[in-house]
Amino acid sequence: MADGRRRGGLTGWIVGLIVILALGWTGYWFGARYLAEIVVERATTAPVAGNHLACAGRSFSGFPLRINLDCGTVTLAASGRSLDAALGGLSASAPLYRPGFVAATITSPLTINAPVDGLALTVSWSLGKSEATAGLGGLKSVSGSFLALELENAGIGSPLPIATARATVAEAFAKPAGGGAYAFGARADRLQIVRRNGNVLPEADIELSVRALDFGNSLGTDPLPTLLAWLRAGGTVEVERAKIRTGGAVVDADGTLTISADGVLSGSLALRVANIDALAALIEQLRPGSSDQVGPALVALTAMTVPVETEDGPARQTTLTIIDGLVAVGIIPIVVLPAIRF
Repeated sequence: MADGRRRGGLTGWIVGLIVILALGWTGYWFGARYLAEIVVERATTAPVAGNHLACAGRSFSGFPLRINLDCGTVTLAASGRSLDAALGGLSASAPLYRPGFVAATITSPLTINAPVDGLALTVSWSLGKSEATAGLGGLKSVSGSFLALELENAGIGSPLPIATARATVAEAFAKPAGGGAYAFGARADRLQIVRRNGNVLPEADIELSVRALDFGNSLGTDPLPTLLAWLRAGGTVEVERAKIRTGGAVVDADGTLTISADGVLSGSLALRVANIDALAALIEQLRPGSSDQVGPALVALTAMTVPVETEDGPARQTTLTIIDGLVAVGIIPIVVLPAIRF
């Protein structure tokens, strides 16, 4: 009888503990939902960085493990200027067991209209996803990926030289890279661009990955001013990969660049070109009749390169030296880069 009473008492304690934990977790979920509602309400009733945000038909769900936010349509109106944007829909999910992390599914299209600036952009995709992590210091990392991405520019007098652009896959990320560095990257597969003058650029695969040194481990509460502050203070960028594959030619580079407070570049890049003949044909396609000028330049480039093996096969490699914006191969100057304005 004593053993039965002990077992019954132990069972009671276990059941009681489970009930307490369940009630505590339920309270935690409803508390988190309440805080999320407050944050969203404040974001949609007061300007955020000078912009007015709206989430139509918003709803919260996800009990017991997540806080889910669904918006039928998301709109943004810039304060003080004629600019508005609208997103087809947003479904965001924040797991309670992983504080600071949010994953979202983004529904197309995205429209951006700024008549004063001549912008009338429509961006669509078949599948769009984004992830972000945040801490007390603000946004720590963010990434996005899109399938069948398309952009149409219908603005009159638009500053963008692009009429349409398409990519089977488009991705971008920003995340801490350790040691005070911050990594930025982007990729586009089978990118097709039609210029506003009707010229069709050759299809290309593009990949870029850089590390901003001494940037810190966060984008802060307002990423753009954080990035501009780093640029205006002057900084160093490690180019881990800058690669374009198009028309049978492959051009890639890596190295280190320093940006002065005035936006002037200095540094050096290891430049590799696979299939120089295809590169010459590509340049002729882009600028018909340029082969007479380009041919001798490519011959000179070949003479100043060394053969190397790359993941894309045999290539020729040389070093580009950049001093205060002047780009040179060896002692031969090529071009002067304009200062970056920010």
